[in-house]
Amino acid sequence: MPGFVTFQIDLATTDIHFFPEIEKRLKDMTPAFDAIIEEWTYGGPSLRIAEGTAPRGNVQKFMLSRGKEGTGIDFPGGPHWWGLASGTMARKRSKYLPDWLMVETGDTLVALTNRGLFEEHISPQSAEFGLPLSDRERRIVGYQWENRQAIFLGYADQMMIRGVTSDYLNLGGQFKRMKFEMGLEQGDIRKAEARLQWGIA
Repeated sequence: MPGFVTFQIDLATTDIHFFPEIEKRLKDMTPAFDAIIEEWTYGGPSLRIAEGTAPRGNVQKFMLSRGKEGTGIDFPGGPHWWGLASGTMARKRSKYLPDWLMVETGDTLVALTNRGLFEEHISPQSAEFGLPLSDRERRIVGYQWENRQAIFLGYADQMMIRGVTSDYLNLGGQFKRMKFEMGLEQGDIRKAEARLQWGIA
């Protein structure tokens, strides 16, 4: 169940002096990949410490599945998580377990919402992440895959990846500090936009 994302980068500039800098960043996308994984997991570093902030990323996906065991849930741009059979729901209620899709012990939830508990391999040109490190949680994700695909990129994820990639190439957003660290002048390339294609292989 590996997934893939491919990028098409469109550049538009009136200053050719920006191209060498863009070329450097295209050869090393490591900071962008790290930020993408952070956003996919938690919704970004700011949401890990901000009180009362609406969750995003995988945290939000699991939060949206609360109370949906009977109906299931559709994720915009992502899969449908089917509801549970009545017998399974009765078993969970008899054990005082929550009405929460994909949450019974809570281990799968924890494994997919904490960096360090799922596989993560970042190189300058590629990144692989998402599969739980725990053999038990891998089996659960695989067993549930047909009815409840737990590892996915929804519409919000796709827009996030596009935004983070564009910010990185333009040294905007969370990457603004790099502009000063690299001694670059104020300005951008007006503008590098990332178009995405993604799917499950």
